[in-house]
Amino acid sequence: MKSAAAVAATIVILAAGCASTPPAEVNAVRLYTIDNQEILVRDLKVWERNFQVESRRFRPRWRHSLERIPIDFDRIAAAETIAPGLARVYFRSGGWDDFEGLFVDEYTFRGWTEYGPFEIDASLINGLVFLDDRLRPVPGDLEEVSPVVIPPEYLDRLVTFEGDVISGEIIDGEYLIKTDYGRLTLSQDKLAMILVDREGDSLLQVAHLKNGDVIRGWIEPGRVWMRIQDDQEISLEFDQLHRVLFRRPVAVGAGY
Repeated sequence: MKSAAAVAATIVILAAGCASTPPAEVNAVRLYTIDNQEILVRDLKVWERNFQVESRRFRPRWRHSLERIPIDFDRIAAAETIAPGLARVYFRSGGWDDFEGLFVDEYTFRGWTEYGPFEIDASLINGLVFLDDRLRPVPGDLEEVSPVVIPPEYLDRLVTFEGDVISGEIIDGEYLIKTDYGRLTLSQDKLAMILVDREGDSLLQVAHLKNGDVIRGWIEPGRVWMRIQDDQEISLEFDQLHRVLFRRPVAVGAGY
């Protein structure tokens, strides 16, 4: 299974300012990634690399069969990963069945988020739930679909160089990043993630904005302050961190 860093590196949300107006909003879907992100996507389509087509249907294999079974979006209520390479599909008419190759790397999911065009490799998805025009789960047997559990809260996360994860509320407000072309001020609410680039000796910081922009440089202050449980405050320097994640959903009892 790929790491959360792989998820972050693969998700592509292009700048909304460069985006054309999206088509009619159909097939609204909540995607649940392997690192527990929840993403609302409208006008979802799948790009099938092996067939070089973009469509509103999956072509997975039914259980252990070699035959590909076309499943139109309008038949699916939800789907979730139940084992490596195996997905359980819940149908709008009731009932479910298991298919191989629904969340595999031969698919790319494409659509629109509030930030603009969106694209993600299907292997980074843990589950999906189709929504109606009021953004509620469509009719179907969804009682046991774990992704339908909505995360009750959002927390920031610090991931240390050693791999420890600390959750809480980052209280810095904004950062100043020095780049080769000048200084920029980054508001915390515009940030999705900060990665620490350890490929070189300088520990360059890479800021990923929610609109898809990526800015490389050195961030001041050189540490992150976080409020954790019982209102305690801690701080870590960037050379202690691997990445900083802003406003990630915390799922309780979601089953994955």
